[in-house]
Formats: sequence, structure tokens, C-alpha cells
Amino acid sequence: MRDCPRLIRIFFSGTVERVTYTESFEFPLLDRATIIDFVQEEFCGQVAVNAAAGTSAAARPIQLSTTRDVRDTTGKDCFSLGEYLDVLSRAEFVLAPPGYRVPTCHNLVEAMSVGAIPITNYAECMFPRMEPGVNCLRFSSLDELRSSIKTALTMSAAEVAQLRQGVIAFYETFLARGAAGGSLLQRLPQIQTLVVNAEK
Repeated sequence: MRDCPRLIRIFFSGTVERVTYTESFEFPLLDRATIIDFVQEEFCGQVAVNAAAGTSAAARPIQLSTTRDVRDTTGKDCFSLGEYLDVLSRAEFVLAPPGYRVPTCHNLVEAMSVGAIPITNYAECMFPRMEPGVNCLRFSSLDELRSSIKTALTMSAAEVAQLRQGVIAFYETFLARGAAGGSLLQRLPQIQTLVVNAEK
């Protein structure tokens, strides 16, 4: 899916519910609801929210597919898993804000698996840390978010292609199933405590 034509410049799909993603968020990072609200306000003429295919809104460079449903089920999403990965594979960049139980979120890994470039505020929470301009675009403040979005909207095809190579290399080395499992097994003798997040 990494070779699909990239028809969407920036994409986000996920739950955005203010109480859960703002009031229950306990990390020193911008929360998801604040990030998505800011993008919608700051880039309003370039954003389409839940736009149907074939509409003029669907041609806008920033596509947001959101739900307020906080149930832990894939049935709440706007896409089936296959549709979701297909849309991700057609995006140049994916806005990857944090989850709420832990900062890291599956959206970032899914995006990278198909070669979409994450725009995120938790690059330093990944292991190893992701590098801005090498395998992601990073922000920590709303001003930096604005700048990262503008960068993503104006990067040349060559710059995007180079960044995508860094994304795929990071995914294959550290996040793909075999790579992540192999790394864990290799480090197991030195691990004293292993914390597993089952989100339950």
C-alpha cells in the first residue's frame, strides 16, 4: 500500500471527545481535542471534516474524519479496517495527536506502516526517539503545530519522498512485528520490569 497515489495532503481519523481527550488527559503535551480544534480553526478554508467522496470539500488538502464515540470498539469508526488503511495509504501526512491513556497512539504506527508521514507532538516518547525532518514533523506548541502544518502543505515532492523513506526505515527497523518482537527478545536479559498497556 506504500505505492498508492497520494491524493490527500494531511489526514486524521479518530475519536475527538473533549471530556475524555482533554479533562482526562494527564500528560504535559497538547491534547488531541485542542490540536484538532486548532487545526480546524487555523486552517478552516483548507479543512474538510467527514467530507463525502466526490464532494468539493473532499478536495481540500486537510481531511479530518472524526467521531465522538469513546467506546473501545472498531464499530464506532467511519471506516472498516481495510478502508482505513486504504485512506491512510493515500495520505502524504497524517496528523498523529496523542491518545488519552498513554501519549503514544496506534494511529501513528498504522500511518507509518503504509508510508504516511506523521505530524506529532510525542516523537520523543517513541523508542528510539523519532527525528523531526528525518521520519516525522514535530510540534510541541500551537505555534509549532501551525508551522508544521504549513510545512506539510508546502513541501516539494522530492522533500516528501525523502521524508517518507525515513518513515518506512523507522517502521521496518523498530515497529514492524518482527522488528519489535526481535528487539524485545534481544533486550529481555536486561529488562527488570516490563509494563504492558492493554488499555483495559
